[in-house]
Amino acid sequence: MFLISMARDSKIHNIMFWLMGDLSMIEMRHVGILAMILVPCFFLIFWFSNSMNLLLLGKEMAMSMGVNIRGVTIVLLVTTSLMVSATVSHCGLLGFVGLVMPHLLRIPFGADHRILVPACVLGGGVYMVLCDLLSRSLPQQGEMPVGVITAMIGAPLFILLLKKTSR
Repeated sequence: MFLISMARDSKIHNIMFWLMGDLSMIEMRHVGILAMILVPCFFLIFWFSNSMNLLLLGKEMAMSMGVNIRGVTIVLLVTTSLMVSATVSHCGLLGFVGLVMPHLLRIPFGADHRILVPACVLGGGVYMVLCDLLSRSLPQQGEMPVGVITAMIGAPLFILLLKKTSR
């Protein structure tokens, strides 16, 4: 908010779009930087997919199967934090993608993380492409930030998923 209050008028538009989640300012060099961060992180998370499957059975069962719960938790927490922070720093707040897609994709693909992790990467990418397409084609003049579309679709889906799992 401080930066917005101090910005000149031409900069306020860019700052507001970034806060809403915007892909229109991304350049190919940004894609390369993100790929250098996200691809190794994806493989690291995929490496731990079996441990995540064992954790679904409960902590005691996972420990008895040889999972270092504390180590796995720290590695996954740091890795996902790095992935989220890198993405947000380039694209802004893209609400509900990381909350909705894993839960939504768990319905058709099940809880096996060996399938679910790649499905979330591909499904999240497809979801973002479709939302970006909508954000560029819905307004008659210009475009709206893709974060607006992800929130408009994601919030009702997230509420629906919450209601479904609370029954």
